[in-house]
Amino acid sequence: MSEMLDVETMVREDPAAAAAAFARGLAGLAPGGFSEADLIDVLGELETLKCAAESAQAAATRGVYAAACARQEAAGVRGARVGRGIGHQVALARRESPSRGSAHLGLAREVAALPHLAALWAQGRVSERKVSLILGRIVWLSADDRRGVDAQLAGDPEKAERLVQMNEWQARGAAEALACAADPAGAVRRRAR
Repeated sequence: MSEMLDVETMVREDPAAAAAAFARGLAGLAPGGFSEADLIDVLGELETLKCAAESAQAAATRGVYAAACARQEAAGVRGARVGRGIGHQVALARRESPSRGSAHLGLAREVAALPHLAALWAQGRVSERKVSLILGRIVWLSADDRRGVDAQLAGDPEKAERLVQMNEWQARGAAEALACAADPAGAVRRRAR
């Protein structure tokens, strides 16, 4: 337990150093000394770590957005110009294209309003891709309807477990069905485009 507290303290005090230390430690993984069952466990735990790290990236992205917007406003930037270029900063940090950086920024901002899905992601129980596919099916809804779909998908432990067990396409389909039920007229208009 003391090791867990040390890791938690390290993450709280210097998250960049903690992430670098984890990456260095994982680079030395040598599977030769482990059984097949042990390696299956390693795969599962690494997937949890990866998903939790993606969620942490989203939280950091929201922090960058807030800080950059505040800096821009303090410098006299106004209106629609506030926030410009932040997706590019995210892209550089994540070593991805500017369009992917903007997509990560949008995902990070949107998921913050969905407490159940965001919590599952932070726990490493769902992947960034699953979160993105779900959001892609509900983003057109009103904020209240998106929160309603979030509660219906993962609002209690049983629902959350069902969502975790779904593959990405099942989760996407479930989100789409709930979105259509939440706003049938909007769904018809959306499909007519």
